[in-house]
Amino acid sequence: MRQALLTTLAVPLALLGTAGPCRAADEPPEIAAPPSHRFAVTPSWTHAFVPRSVSADAIGLTVQATFDARGRFGLGLTGALYSPFPLARAAVPASSPASETLGSLIPEFTYTPLRGPRAELTVLAGVGVLASRPVSLVDPGHRTFSYDTNLAMSYGAALRVYLTRQMAVSLEGRNVVYVQAQESAQVDQRAPGDPSTWYGDRRLVPAVETRLGLTVFLSAREP
Repeated sequence: MRQALLTTLAVPLALLGTAGPCRAADEPPEIAAPPSHRFAVTPSWTHAFVPRSVSADAIGLTVQATFDARGRFGLGLTGALYSPFPLARAAVPASSPASETLGSLIPEFTYTPLRGPRAELTVLAGVGVLASRPVSLVDPGHRTFSYDTNLAMSYGAALRVYLTRQMAVSLEGRNVVYVQAQESAQVDQRAPGDPSTWYGDRRLVPAVETRLGLTVFLSAREP
């Protein structure tokens, strides 16, 4: 897990240190200014650090539009789908509770406080939904949990290193916080198949997501 995080951080930093200025850096400031409207799509590989979870890797996708004259304020929609990847059961202790994540979808507000000729830094925050479920460890013979949709709050930052004016490498980090229902440690011997007896306490779960992706600017209108 630590090696995956270090690799995720190293790729954009290496590009930032070795790549030459993008096309915009060679133009006069009045021409190099960002367009007033930009639409960007960022597919990404996502790795999440979630306490006692069997879900770690996901496919991520972020769609973002900036709308002010300086290109600093914007709206985004970010999602992650964990189900295509195998579960990391070996990383979870045999004792309960444990959880599994299906995916998330979160609308976000974005603000870009720093922008240079080769990179930009954007902060983001939003509220959306995340689907998860407990992993049955106490009584797997009777308990089969379904996914529940939970309210999720997200905040983080994204660093983009320009390759061209229309493309950039993106490194995102965000903390997605939600409330997860846990599996009950007790088994009702009179009705072990009754789903109302399967759940225990609910706890606040922080899911730290790191994303490495490629941002493509689909269209722009110059100011």
